[in-house]
Amino acid sequence: LLESAVSRISLLLYQYTDVYDQSLLNSLEKYRSLAIQYISELRQLNPTAEVISLLDTYEAIRPSQVALADGIISAVDRRTPVAEIISLHREREVLDNEVISYLKRVVEIKEEHRVATATAGKELRVNLVRNTIAIIALILGIIAAVSFWIVRSITIPVKLLAVMAEQISQGNFEARATIEGRDE
Repeated sequence: LLESAVSRISLLLYQYTDVYDQSLLNSLEKYRSLAIQYISELRQLNPTAEVISLLDTYEAIRPSQVALADGIISAVDRRTPVAEIISLHREREVLDNEVISYLKRVVEIKEEHRVATATAGKELRVNLVRNTIAIIALILGIIAAVSFWIVRSITIPVKLLAVMAEQISQGNFEARATIEGRDE
């Protein structure tokens, strides 16, 4: 739908050229080329009500725009009075400005989509970093708990043996170490 609208705008640009209003034609051409550039990206968007509305409005304006273009060409060919040609030109200029505003809005929608995508990507990265930090903290906590358990399982028997050795050094040869594990 968007591609056909852009091709119709191209056709309208080539149907008439007004040397007195080259800036309007340049503006039309600029937004038409931007719309062409963004067509593939805009197709990836779900067609929003606003995009559909813009294209429907353009479709409603298009016949009047074509009729005015033909009217200007035939008025010049028939050597119509300048006032009538100027009046046709002003009507055409109003319609062309409407088309420009619709194309600008389509380009804005594409830009809004780009910004939303970038924002979503940034939020995704922030969440990924946050989750990674949480996982690392959990792993470090588990490592600390396991390390504490291993160190404790080694130091308690060593302390008991030190106490027993102290008792033996003081002459208590009856002192015995009770060993509960099987990993000696």
